[in-house]
Amino acid sequence: MTDKAMPKMDRRKTLAKGQIKMERVFVTIDRYAAWLSAILLFLFIASGYGMTKPDFVLRATGGLITWRVAYDMHNLLILPIIGTFILHTFYGLRRALMRRTKRRRGSTWIAIGVGVAVLAYLLVLVFAPTGF
Repeated sequence: MTDKAMPKMDRRKTLAKGQIKMERVFVTIDRYAAWLSAILLFLFIASGYGMTKPDFVLRATGGLITWRVAYDMHNLLILPIIGTFILHTFYGLRRALMRRTKRRRGSTWIAIGVGVAVLAYLLVLVFAPTGF
């Protein structure tokens, strides 16, 4: 086919005006969630290392991160990591479902349902008594 015979898909013609704005919002949220998740995971790993090797981390940070600070930081980062994980994976799942099903509204609701289910499961794991 030549370029003239091939139909051009204009994204603006296939989406309503409000949907284009929502897509931009979703993309922005996904980008921020991805970067924030990466930073939080780095801090989570560093604080975990600070609990297992406290002498090294204490020297490496100039006495800034003690074992207690690493422990508190490690425990405080769990919920933000879960939140950014859910936001980031929600958008990826939503896009994958939209490509497969071609139903935008249905794929959004399925992704929201899966996101809520995973969030509930992770929160139960975080807040459940361990029995120790």
